[in-house]
Amino acid sequence: MLFPSATRWLFYLTLALASVLISLVILMPLVDNGNVPERSRFVAVFARDATLRRTAVGCAIGLSVTAWVFFRKPSRSWTAKRKTNARRNDVIGA
Repeated sequence: MLFPSATRWLFYLTLALASVLISLVILMPLVDNGNVPERSRFVAVFARDATLRRTAVGCAIGLSVTAWVFFRKPSRSWTAKRKTNARRNDVIGA
């Protein structure tokens, strides 16, 4: 298991990456001016390619789910329930 500070850091990093992807999908069509000089191919691809935009949104959703499932801190009720179940199972037999 990772250290608590590392899991918190990974949680926020994963959510930040997801928000960057969503921001690219939203902002690049606004920035694209129609010209395609060599340095703005990245802008043009994100602004005009529907497949790339859909894939980026899907990846952002996947990253968000990954952050919430694997890197968030468990709730207190869940950990308390887990500890009480461990005490009940200390008895050997029926």
